[in-house]
Amino acid sequence: MIRKDRVVSTFLEYVQIDSPTQAEATFAAVMTKELEALGFQVFIDDAGEALGSKTGNIIAKLKGSHITQPILFGCHLDTASPGIGIKPTIVDDIIYSDQTTVLGADNKAGIAALIEALQVIKEHNLPHGPIEVVLSIFHEGGQKGAKHLNYELLDSKIAYVLDGGGDPGRIVTSGHAKYQMQLYISHMNELCAPSLKTLRQITSKVVDAMHKDKNYATSTASVAVICGASDKHVIQVESASLSAESALEAICKIRSSFEDVASGYSATVTSKLSEVHQTFSVSRHDPMVKCLFSACSSLGLEAYTAQSIDGSDANHYHSNGIKAVNLGIGERKPHTLHEHLHIKDLVNASRLILALVDEHVKTPMVDL
Repeated sequence: MIRKDRVVSTFLEYVQIDSPTQAEATFAAVMTKELEALGFQVFIDDAGEALGSKTGNIIAKLKGSHITQPILFGCHLDTASPGIGIKPTIVDDIIYSDQTTVLGADNKAGIAALIEALQVIKEHNLPHGPIEVVLSIFHEGGQKGAKHLNYELLDSKIAYVLDGGGDPGRIVTSGHAKYQMQLYISHMNELCAPSLKTLRQITSKVVDAMHKDKNYATSTASVAVICGASDKHVIQVESASLSAESALEAICKIRSSFEDVASGYSATVTSKLSEVHQTFSVSRHDPMVKCLFSACSSLGLEAYTAQSIDGSDANHYHSNGIKAVNLGIGERKPHTLHEHLHIKDLVNASRLILALVDEHVKTPMVDL
């Protein structure tokens, strides 16, 4: 029932609508009209005001034809940079950009696949339970839209995020916690800021020590010097782990290392710590994962679970009491000029969404 020509056309249309982070309003207006045409009641929350975006998160609700537990499908509206003026092209059933921008399959492939499935449900009057859709803003750069989402507007307790790499059938059931810290280094004499060369020397020594320290085995970390005005250089540190405690311990240890090394340069360290997202985990034996395996089996797709170090809106759904997994939709090499999307993956992602809706009609509410 999924129409290959239509879902491809929809995707090509979407990626040519510019929607960089904090400028998602034009695309949000398009999606609002499309969801309303499909019978959804659409709300825009106030997240944009807090985040400096020109629109808020889209929250859409469709009443069910059957009494089942409501399910949520989540995507994000913004694309990575460079993402203005995307010119898609198709070569051998693979969609590319012209390699001057990203393609925007992250995350417009998920949105196109979802809209196609919803259109089929309406056209064929297929049975379905209550469906909620969230299209978040300001995803790139820390999933801030999902973090500021008005969760009081949602009824769903389970969510399928359509924002994963890999083939349809890949199910991310666990994700890392992530912390970010900005370090500001100054000389004992506050009137004299350390040079960029000094900051790099300090950073190099800390990174060398990290490579030799086996205590970082359960975490990943990155350190970068961000160049600003002469007195505004910042060292940004990130740490991630499946254990929130390990991630926090790692980033605090890195701060201590900077303090120790900086003291040898007569410099002091101040810092600002923030949580990017919390960890999440869903059992392979959880009913919603079993539902996914069943849906994949009905389509001849290989289902398998995975974990991800990268954050997604699923992390924030979990933090707010909504059990979520992130599904592979065919995104390949996202955030690069070589990003591309196999048409078969786009079609299969849409087929999987349709099959999931059907599985939930057949699955009693008490099982989820």
